Amino acid sequence: MPIAAPRTATTRAAAGARSDLIQYVLLPMVAPFHRRQPHVSARVRQSVDRAEIVNMLTSGKVDLAFDRSPTHPSLTTLARMNEHLYLVAPSDHELLKLPPRDRPAAIADHPFVTYAPGMRTWNLTQRWAAKVGATIVPTIETRNVTLMKHAIQQYGALSILPGVAVSQEIQDGGMVAVEIADMPLTRTTAIAARPGGERTPAIHSFVEELVAAYAKRSDTTAAEIRWVATQPESTPS
Repeated sequence: MPIAAPRTATTRAAAGARSDLIQYVLLPMVAPFHRRQPHVSARVRQSVDRAEIVNMLTSGKVDLAFDRSPTHPSLTTLARMNEHLYLVAPSDHELLKLPPRDRPAAIADHPFVTYAPGMRTWNLTQRWAAKVGATIVPTIETRNVTLMKHAIQQYGALSILPGVAVSQEIQDGGMVAVEIADMPLTRTTAIAARPGGERTPAIHSFVEELVAAYAKRSDTTAAEIRWVATQPESTPS
């Protein structure tokens, strides 16, 4: 999903990303970023798919793209975000009554909500299921993380979701990250720019805000964001 700044801004940090990254990763840091960097104008724009994200970045409509890793060969990866994905269930789910070794085989007995076919997390989920001997028969397939969470809370479904999307529900006790073989999974997202973008102060400041925010998090479900591009020696204020 992209984040874009108005043309009248003194400097611009524009980014594109999918909806769940906007909701759980970008929105919490936008206000602190504005307070610390008032001269940089940033907006968040949602993109539908990878092709749209890449097109917006290469055409100059945005300055950053949150793309799957590895990113498009025409782009430069500035940082990578490793999201931890968990099998999530309501805190009173029947699966939790079984010992962890017996849980993969029992998954087929319960409603399961998954990402839509073709999405990389759907593929990641299916590879995990094959590895641990689980059979996943989706009751719901969707691109909407909020709908997936609703299915868990209201209908007792299981799902595999990013920890950042359910950290509050886990903390509140309404959901649990199920202890099961080979979890958590890792989904890597590239934070990319056009070549040379890492030398732009506004872009560097925006990515640095994300890196710093996630370095401070203490919850085990949080994503990790790390620089991979060479950073400028100094960033003008």
